[in-house]
Amino acid sequence: MVTVTVSKPTGEEALGVEDELWIRISEATDEDVVVEIQFVEYAQTGGETHGITDPGTEASRTG
Repeated sequence: MVTVTVSKPTGEEALGVEDELWIRISEATDEDVVVEIQFVEYAQTGGETHGITDPGTEASRTG
């Protein structure tokens, strides 16, 4: 199992991230892997970044 944490701006989609990472990791390791992705959204104002979601938000992909 591989766990990846990805930060992204609030409201933006992370389309296909889990599929792309699963493909690349599977090809690089030549293993049947489970990839779990935790999405952390953030908002930024005045040069400061503020996390707004629990890093437990996740998507996963198995092969």
